[in-house]
Amino acid sequence: MGQVVEITETERVQAQTTDEWLEELNTGKKVFPKSLTVPVQEIPVQQVVQRFDSHRTTKRGVVFALINTDTAQEVDAFFNADTTHQRGRNRGKHKRTGKGGEFLPTPGSKFRKFWIDVIGTEPLRWSAVQKELRSKLKNLSFTGELTVGYTKDGAPFNKVENLRLMEQRKNNFGTTLEQLWNKKGTTIWNSGLHQSLEDKGL
Repeated sequence: MGQVVEITETERVQAQTTDEWLEELNTGKKVFPKSLTVPVQEIPVQQVVQRFDSHRTTKRGVVFALINTDTAQEVDAFFNADTTHQRGRNRGKHKRTGKGGEFLPTPGSKFRKFWIDVIGTEPLRWSAVQKELRSKLKNLSFTGELTVGYTKDGAPFNKVENLRLMEQRKNNFGTTLEQLWNKKGTTIWNSGLHQSLEDKGL
């Protein structure tokens, strides 16, 4: 596990080992020096809090962009999904991919399991689930195993595997009190419970 160091292209090449330089020369793909991936302090998984920010689609599926609240860095979570047209003359052809793109989580997929585990119910339509992502996920906290991935060009990025919902802490006292105040005018309120609350300064 490591944190990516921001450097210039010249610094990247200068930091390469001979093997890394030869690999880039032979493959034509950028190779990021492993020496510039700085180890970060290990912390318990449950303390790594991430918030949903946005999503984008690729030809292979959908990518969640989350924000690590400890470091403010973006962390990506990957899900396989169908990004092709399902009907019409363009059936089978890829839809336009990118930020906010449409996708269809296939039956039995990791995305569908994730959604049901987190939300508890299916979306109105799986083929339009992208319309519900921000409204349903924006106020939730997630965790998972943080790793470093590499693009086709060899550039590192932060990613999370086994993304899951963190236990959401609830203020039971606050919830109960709010429910009691909403019962003004009912039998339970008129039974003298309100006097007990007033005696406590609530």
